[in-house]
Amino acid sequence: MIVLAVLVLLVAGPAAAHGTLPGGGGFYSGAAHPLLALDHLLALLAGGLVLGRNEGGRRVLPALAAGLAAGLAAGLWFGFAGPGVGMFLLALTLGFGGLLALQIRLPAWACGALFAGLGLAVGVDTDLPEAEAQAAVLGLVVAVFLIVLNAMALGSVLTRPLGMTALRVAGAWMFAVALMVLALQIRGVT
Repeated sequence: MIVLAVLVLLVAGPAAAHGTLPGGGGFYSGAAHPLLALDHLLALLAGGLVLGRNEGGRRVLPALAAGLAAGLAAGLWFGFAGPGVGMFLLALTLGFGGLLALQIRLPAWACGALFAGLGLAVGVDTDLPEAEAQAAVLGLVVAVFLIVLNAMALGSVLTRPLGMTALRVAGAWMFAVALMVLALQIRGVT
């Protein structure tokens, strides 16, 4: 996982988060988008880990998946919205990271609302190539669900004390990174 994160960070250029993938078709551009946009990746990973820690969320997984998909579809329909959405994604990451660090569990309805908002924000903040839009949307949806479901699976199997500590540390780091990036955006540095 760490090797993948380092490779993604080495590949991403300064504007690679909202552009097309050079040499890749529409599907690959869409699939690479949530991996190359730090705010998207952190929010999706943190959200998946929170969902994996909530038993109530796992019981209503189909409803949560539908909420995430509906939010994503609505966000893609409305289009690119600007820098405020990135701040919202960072705020979601702050919340998810705090929940992980403090080991707070949410009711299923709260997970559903957060995941619909997460899908909406990722969809609105995604600018896909017009030429192969359908393939890019499919790639984006596949990547978003793979990130969330894998993080959820990881969060649900780490139940021993060492695993719980690792989740708390990961949540604290996600909280800290999101807080620093959010502070830099508010100051106008990034």
